[in-house]
Amino acid sequence: MQQYGGKDGDSKRETVTQYLDVIVNPVADTPSISFSSNSRGPEDTKIRVYVAVTTEDTDGSESYVLRIDNNLPAGAKLFGANDKLLTVDAASGKFVVSPTDVSALSLLPPLHWSSALQGNITLTLTAVVTDKNIFGTTDVASTTADVPVVIVGVANKPTSRPIIVEAVEDQDYLIGEYIGNLASGVLVDADGSETLSFM
Repeated sequence: MQQYGGKDGDSKRETVTQYLDVIVNPVADTPSISFSSNSRGPEDTKIRVYVAVTTEDTDGSESYVLRIDNNLPAGAKLFGANDKLLTVDAASGKFVVSPTDVSALSLLPPLHWSSALQGNITLTLTAVVTDKNIFGTTDVASTTADVPVVIVGVANKPTSRPIIVEAVEDQDYLIGEYIGNLASGVLVDADGSETLSFM
């Protein structure tokens, strides 16, 4: 605003309006990873992994991905939405999971795996949040958590095969020897977590 005055005391006031651009640089909020102890299920089946990623920024400027370390035991597989098999990202060497796939994340443990014998399978998760303004400036924040998945052992039905016992009348025979031979190779799960008995 400018003001002019003359000798006669008359004055004139003029105003000028000008707009200034204020650029707010983004600051990504540290995300939180929450998970449920209900991430458990029977062996040889897909087990739902209940995980959620949240931030305090709700203006829509932030997005996130979930990275899972590629340290799963051999034979384990991860699945996302619509039973999509998740694969390791070649650039990062980790599973890079979108929010859609996070909401449907499941784990298929190796065949016959059980927590009682081999232990839980732990997923190491890193949530990476990116905040971006309209000028393309970005900021990144992350947090990491370990999520245990419990696999409950399930007894597998043993295979069966006939045995033939040849005997001569009026003589004793040790039938247990034949049964002992039958016990060999009939357990489907051969990792030592199952035992066989006869009734």
